[in-house]
Amino acid sequence: MRWPIAVFLLSFTAVAHGASSNEQALVQAFDSETEQAVCDRAYREASDRATADIVDQARSLKTFHKVLDDYRFAGKDREALKQDLARALQTNGQWTEVQRVWSGRSCLVQLLLETQVDEELQGLVQALPPRKADEGGVGSWWDSLPGLTQFSNNSALAGALSEMMPVKTYVAEFWFSNGRFPDSLSEIGIDAGAFNSSKVIERVVMEPGGEIHAVLKGDLGGEWVILTPSDGPMGALNWRCTTSVATMMSGCEGP
Repeated sequence: MRWPIAVFLLSFTAVAHGASSNEQALVQAFDSETEQAVCDRAYREASDRATADIVDQARSLKTFHKVLDDYRFAGKDREALKQDLARALQTNGQWTEVQRVWSGRSCLVQLLLETQVDEELQGLVQALPPRKADEGGVGSWWDSLPGLTQFSNNSALAGALSEMMPVKTYVAEFWFSNGRFPDSLSEIGIDAGAFNSSKVIERVVMEPGGEIHAVLKGDLGGEWVILTPSDGPMGALNWRCTTSVATMMSGCEGP
């Protein structure tokens, strides 16, 4: 399946020396850079931002998690995969410049990026050394046992969900008392720093409607879990769990 076309708009605005709004003074704020130099820099940074966004979205793909297993087997981590994928996209992505406008104050660059992320990920796997059984350490036969990653993920994810249980309880109490879902953690009396000491949760935020978003850390650093409440039959409260973690855990939908 081809990755959908993404559109990115990036704006750079110069700050003039002093309070003058004179256009020449604004241009000079770029340290005498030419219009071409300013727009070239804007174009490069827009390309970097577009690539980073595509890499971030790729984390929800099953292929990404499969390749991550291969990377871990080869002794590399998630950041190495993201950096390699970004380089592959920059090299092979189909870039189309839609708009490049100099206003005297800034250069506006609008870009389209179209690429097949799955193909780029598979290309990265082919560049890795072949798997071989050895006597321990990273890349050992133990690391390649079927389902080992999912088992490890299940354990870490279960820990995160256990720590989120009090938040679910407070949401339920608020709902029963007020007839609606809370829109923030403060509405249910939870401080934003309540999870600072957690070993598995980086931060928790609440979206309007009581939806609980948790960003994980540790072995699942950068992954996320979302708990969404809804009215159930007979006055009950239902919860839907979705996650970016590749998991076999029942009751939580993964990629």
